[in-house]
Amino acid sequence: MILDYQNLFANDQAVTATAVSENVVALGPEGADGAGRKIVIAVTEDFATLTSLAVVLQTDDNSAMSSAVDVLTTQAFAAAELVAGFLIEIPVPAIEMEAYARLNFVVAGSDATAGTLKAGIVLDTQTNG
Repeated sequence: MILDYQNLFANDQAVTATAVSENVVALGPEGADGAGRKIVIAVTEDFATLTSLAVVLQTDDNSAMSSAVDVLTTQAFAAAELVAGFLIEIPVPAIEMEAYARLNFVVAGSDATAGTLKAGIVLDTQTNG
């Protein structure tokens, strides 16, 4: 799996409370669909004290994300799963997306006292373990 800097939503971003990704990714012209692409989120530092974390993919027609629309929401991942090396793979839906996208990291329970993520769009993931 190769992560391209221009397709990174987060680069070791600390997520201690509900927050949007530090980067907005330009998807190309409006109307492009994400079919065949995946979003990969890697835990780079163990999370502590939160109950769970869910991820929401959002899209908008402007980079300020002033009228962002939720496209999909993952399941909530329990704190016990959120250890360094844990990967979340999200297939980008084969629907028309707007020109820009970001992730919203939704913390449930107490705010986290530790935990970082790296997240980006990839064409494929490594499957040979």
